Amino acid sequence: MGTSATEYNLKQVEKLRSQTWQEIVPMVPLKAGYKETRHHYFPTLKSDVWTHVRLNLYPDGGIARLRLFGEVILDLTLLNSSQ
Repeated sequence: MGTSATEYNLKQVEKLRSQTWQEIVPMVPLKAGYKETRHHYFPTLKSDVWTHVRLNLYPDGGIARLRLFGEVILDLTLLNSSQ
């Protein structure tokens, strides 16, 4: 088992501004990675556009691969028009 977070760890977490992240999949208990239980598919709660995804895993450890499925949408406003 892990140890509790230190003061330094807590300050680093505060820098992430976790309260501003949107939850798109609720917390779900996962089972061991046996053949019949190793694949999990979850729909998102919202159909917004995201640029980053964060996975919180409690307790620590246990996810071998994370695959996200979706559609890439190019934001043309980010292109430099002076070129």
